[in-house]
Amino acid sequence: MPLNLPNLLTWLRIVLIPLFVGIFYFEKSWVSGPNQNLVATIIFTAAAITDWLDGWLARKLNQTSAFGAFLDPVADKLMVAAALITLVQLERVDAIIAQGIEAGGHRGHFLEDDLSLQPGTFALVPQIVRAVKLPVIAAGGIADASGVAAAMALGAAGVQVGTAYLLCPEATTSKVHRAALKSEGARHTALTTLFTGRAARGIVNRLMAELGPLNGAAPDFPLATSAIAPLRAKAEAQGRGDFSPLWSGQNASGCREVPAAELTRSLAAGL
Repeated sequence: MPLNLPNLLTWLRIVLIPLFVGIFYFEKSWVSGPNQNLVATIIFTAAAITDWLDGWLARKLNQTSAFGAFLDPVADKLMVAAALITLVQLERVDAIIAQGIEAGGHRGHFLEDDLSLQPGTFALVPQIVRAVKLPVIAAGGIADASGVAAAMALGAAGVQVGTAYLLCPEATTSKVHRAALKSEGARHTALTTLFTGRAARGIVNRLMAELGPLNGAAPDFPLATSAIAPLRAKAEAQGRGDFSPLWSGQNASGCREVPAAELTRSLAAGL
């Protein structure tokens, strides 16, 4: 078990877990009620920083090891599981979002690199509905009233819609992004690590097509963003999205250039 700096940072993340949980159970004379959330957030943020820093230092200092590769994801899972269990036990969770692999951009899937472990929305929703007592919100691939109705029929208490709003005038979507969403190319999306270092769904463009969407040479999250920035800026100045993250879910058919309020009413029409 090599005790190098990267591994010590990973161990620190594990050590922070009981401290994070304990914040909510210490006597109020130690940490007052209003400050519990703040202190817990600081601890969780510190853990998140070590999650990035340990891997970066291991590669930078040439201190990668099989033990470190094993311990890092274990520490991640323990911290996230502890946070979720604590929040549920304290009744701090009001609803659960069931987000399928169809969703655009980054999805709630950060604990595993194996993308096959994330199911589609309509396979995921009923499983979570059966497993929990909290309201479940369906997300991913829902872009019209029929999709909303289907999610509700599977037991969802509501839906979360993202891609469908990207052409609304209220959205700050860039010109190249809007053009891509209105093109035939919007039918072809893929999960890619090229733009941020973590898998996110976007419309396939030149960069994704030529390098492959999940190219292992992409810098780790979040360093890929700055690595691609010069190419992106140059292309966007010429009105091209060849090197831009054109985030979109698998179903962009609901994208319309109408006010958000009108789109929202149309989504609710089937209820």
